[in-house]
Amino acid sequence: MTRIIKKHLQLSAKYTVLDPAPGVKLIQFPKTKNTQNKQSFTFLNKEKSFTNEIDWNFSEYGKLWTYHLNYLECLIQKDITPNKAIDLLLNYIKEEDQLIDGCEPYPTSLRLMNCIKFLSQQKIKDSHIDSWIGKQAILLQNNLEYHLLGNHLLENGFALLFAAFHLRDISLYQTASKIVLQELDEQILTDGAHFELSPMYHMIIFSRVLDAINLVSSNDSFDDSLLQTLKDKAVLMLTWLENMMVYGKLPMVNDSYDVSEHDIQENISYANDLGIFRYDVPLGNSGYRMIRKSDYTLLFDIGNIGPDYIPGHAHADSLQFLLWARQKEIVVDTGVSTYERNEHRHDERSTSAHNTVVVEGLNSSEVWASFRVGSRAKVFDVIETKDSIEASHDGYEYMGIIHQRSLRHLDREINIIDEIVSSQKHHSKSYLHFHPNVRPILKNNRIWTEECVISFDDAQQIKLVPYQYASSFNTTIPAIKAIISFSHTLSTKIRIH
Repeated sequence: MTRIIKKHLQLSAKYTVLDPAPGVKLIQFPKTKNTQNKQSFTFLNKEKSFTNEIDWNFSEYGKLWTYHLNYLECLIQKDITPNKAIDLLLNYIKEEDQLIDGCEPYPTSLRLMNCIKFLSQQKIKDSHIDSWIGKQAILLQNNLEYHLLGNHLLENGFALLFAAFHLRDISLYQTASKIVLQELDEQILTDGAHFELSPMYHMIIFSRVLDAINLVSSNDSFDDSLLQTLKDKAVLMLTWLENMMVYGKLPMVNDSYDVSEHDIQENISYANDLGIFRYDVPLGNSGYRMIRKSDYTLLFDIGNIGPDYIPGHAHADSLQFLLWARQKEIVVDTGVSTYERNEHRHDERSTSAHNTVVVEGLNSSEVWASFRVGSRAKVFDVIETKDSIEASHDGYEYMGIIHQRSLRHLDREINIIDEIVSSQKHHSKSYLHFHPNVRPILKNNRIWTEECVISFDDAQQIKLVPYQYASSFNTTIPAIKAIISFSHTLSTKIRIH
């Protein structure tokens, strides 16, 4: 410990400090960039520099940015010095009575875990900081997010678990273990997916489960009820993660950004270091199907949009598909650029932002506000064979309409038939969103790319128009989408060159 740190700290042996097991990483460094020497923070691709005191309530970039500021992930980033980290933490503690968004349970949860990781990494024992951690933990324990459930409540449980071990508090442990056991059982599906069906959140929760395994196995535990469940769920989650990967990356379905291949591999390596390896469990009740051929990979979504009681991260994307060919992304999900309640958020969740069919210009599921869904499509009549998948959804049933999509996958050819089952004619449009690196050309009623040619039967009109592909928050890239108008039936044939 350096002289400057000693100047700040009143050292105390009152509490037990976590020690990582030999050869196993407890600390998972955040991937957000933060330049401390300028009092500058960059989250979600937006940077803010503070000239004097840090405004922990800074809100001009939206609530999610403010949340990130209050997570204090910067304490455990690789390039921060212990001196600066201590100064930052003590400044934050000094300002705690002025906090607004930072006091909410979700940022409190992530902040607790990051602070305890920092203290563990630096082997710091300080009664003042530990007293503050205790107050934060009790505040969280009294304000658990049962009104939101999902990943929020699970993060609450993990944070209390960290605090329980750090403070050796049996009451915190009992609350934490109850939440973690119940919520993992509820939230991790039998094929290993996190039930909100976002690969991004799956990765976040997976890394948290790994940290919990490391925490519990590396320290004297309160009981033996938790560790095996954590390991069992981690195996399933790792299996789903690897089942969903295409060329080292994850698809951006529902609320997801483009998770880097490096981040994915770091989590897989972390799991392997902890003795967690995948099982032979196929994709199942998450609703995703991954079709892998020598020349292409296709993801088909035949699941519901998410859990009925918490669809906040869901999109109106029933029966959409994604396509990779010749190791390139071809037909993609359009991504997410914001969580703010605005037109961009609504458009990115809409049916027309996905590779499926829109009837009468309406969404298949009623997405509204930032995280709300009203009536939602249910998928039914799923039939799977060796070389085909067929399914229907009832999102337009209130208009007397069923959308049925059948997909036949051959070695170098994909045949998709969309049928609008109704007693009346309706204006329907099928959408194909191409990756920004793909330059489609419309010629002789066919769409040509370097990797494939796409033809249509019974199309009334085919046009290529621009759209904005969201590779990450606050980042969009110009790209091209196809809109194919039809009435009752549309046959789409994709032939890989």
